Amino acid sequence: MSFSSEHYLCGPSSYRKVFGDSSYRRPPASDGLDLSQAAARTNEYKIIRTNEKEQLQGLNDRFAVFIEKAQQRDVDGATLARLDLEKKVESLLDELAFVRQVHDEEVAELLATLQASSQAAAEVDVAVAKPDLSSALREIRAQYESLAAKNLQSAEEWYKSKFANLNEQAARSTEAIRASREEIHEYRRQLQARTIEIEGLRGANESLERQILELEERHSAEVASYQDSIGQLENDLRNTKSEMARHLREYQDLLNVKMALDIEIAAYRKLLEGEETRFSTSGSSILGLNPLPNPGYLLPPRILSSTTSKVSSTGLSLKKEEEGEEEEASKVTSKKTSQIGESFEEILEETIGANRGPTAITEELSKNTAFSPKAQALQ
Repeated sequence: MSFSSEHYLCGPSSYRKVFGDSSYRRPPASDGLDLSQAAARTNEYKIIRTNEKEQLQGLNDRFAVFIEKAQQRDVDGATLARLDLEKKVESLLDELAFVRQVHDEEVAELLATLQASSQAAAEVDVAVAKPDLSSALREIRAQYESLAAKNLQSAEEWYKSKFANLNEQAARSTEAIRASREEIHEYRRQLQARTIEIEGLRGANESLERQILELEERHSAEVASYQDSIGQLENDLRNTKSEMARHLREYQDLLNVKMALDIEIAAYRKLLEGEETRFSTSGSSILGLNPLPNPGYLLPPRILSSTTSKVSSTGLSLKKEEEGEEEEASKVTSKKTSQIGESFEEILEETIGANRGPTAITEELSKNTAFSPKAQALQ
């Protein structure tokens, strides 16, 4: 709330409103001295000064309340309030100086009026004793001047203290603002660094995700290739098992052929033994029944014995050769059988370890199934 000069000139505390323009002028000398009117004016002047003092105190109270409210605001509001208060204080100081000047002028005019009235009263012969108002007015003036000086001094001191407090608060607020700005700048710098770091990590993450996708695709392709290889190996294993079963059947057939050959050889052996027995029996019977002279008698004994020994030795050698051939054939057959079994085991191990196909197994079996000339003749 600002007070201008019109408020003091036209407001309820104005002296001109109380006295008026007509009453404020110096009374003409012909009117005389009205002591009761002067006393009334003095009382009114006291009342006016008291009201002005109360108004000034209320203004100071409102100003203090306004300062307390301004202290509760933020830094920007406090700065604006400080500027506004400085303007208001300057305005109040100007108004106070103007009021003081008006007061001095009014007091001077009032003293001049009182002096003129006292001079006029000295010329007029009054029957009653006149009270001496000049000393009272001087005392009142001195009191009001001292009160105004005290009020002005207290207002200046209060203004200086408030202004110092506001300056101190503004300095603290400025320091807090500076610290806050530095902190904000540091936070922005950290945020920028974290943003750059996040961008770098995002790029690395995308690169790793692409690598993971490539590895997954490669892994899927390798898994599919391995599954195909496993399927092919399983097919090869089934084919190998079927080939082994076929070769085992062929081996069983060969064993059956061998047994048949053994039986046939035994039958031939029996036939040979029977023929030898029959031949020897028939020879002895022919010699006993023949009336012709014995050929042995015609031959020398040495020749006959040699001939007989040759015949017997020839039969024995034939028998031994047949037995040797039979034993040799059985040995060769057993050896070939063991070799075929071993070759089957080796082929199975090599097939499982080296993933060999059925073609290689067939070739190996064909190499290992080369039998003796008798077996080839049977095939």
